[in-house]
Amino acid sequence: MASLADALPEKIKWAQEQVLPAYQLIGAAGEPAIQLVIRPAINEGIDALASGDVVRMIAAYKALDDIKL
Repeated sequence: MASLADALPEKIKWAQEQVLPAYQLIGAAGEPAIQLVIRPAINEGIDALASGDVVRMIAAYKALDDIKL
């Protein structure tokens, strides 16, 4: 079992490298998900890591984990 400090960066990387490109390939139909869900979740994950706030990091991980391909 990975720690949150390890799991959150991995989940951010997954969203950036796999989810975001997949939704971009969809074209205009994928843009709402990118703008309303994916990018905000990635940004919150990065900000949560930087803040060191564990509760915020858990919420950010959950938001990223809820994104499906």
